[in-house]
Amino acid sequence: MDDALEARLNALAVYRCIRDRLLDDFEVEPGEELRRTRMAILAGDTGYLGFG
Repeated sequence: MDDALEARLNALAVYRCIRDRLLDDFEVEPGEELRRTRMAILAGDTGYLGFG
């Protein structure tokens, strides 16, 4: 598997864990910044993430 793809998949797994924890513990969805970060990961937007 491509290293960049693996990193994106790992980052999305972390997002899911954070989202689940927020929902379970506080009954809230992630905030706007975290949702934008998720969208950047999905799009492969490394510039948004500070790597481009």
